[in-house]
Amino acid sequence: MIGRLSMAALIGGAMWLHSFLMADIPNSPEWMLLFHGSAAGFDLLILFCASFFLEPEIGTDIEVLSLISIVGNFLGWIAYISYISSNYYNSFMYILTICTAARLLTKGGHGDGFTCGPWFRMVHSWRTNGLKQNFGGLD
Repeated sequence: MIGRLSMAALIGGAMWLHSFLMADIPNSPEWMLLFHGSAAGFDLLILFCASFFLEPEIGTDIEVLSLISIVGNFLGWIAYISYISSNYYNSFMYILTICTAARLLTKGGHGDGFTCGPWFRMVHSWRTNGLKQNFGGLD
């Protein structure tokens, strides 16, 4: 539980710091690259910290959500320079934030009904170093 609270504080702090630092930037492609790039940088920090603060099952989900956010920030910058409305990017990021918060608040792992989603076996393999483990009752 302490790990989840620490991770929630880290994510909330990163969101607050990013919004504080980027509040008054000019509306130009270069500055928007800095905006989206720094958001992706904070996501990368969250991705690396997830394995330290969280159990492997929840950590893997937060890592996947961070990777999705990094890709989303890249696509957000591409959308900006393509003159596509920012409503799509904003909505996507709001939904992703809600999914991240929901994952931190739900139970997870070892067959309790919330086991990590379909990506768990693919993403988790780098952590186990090829060791056979039983996650969620599956061999």
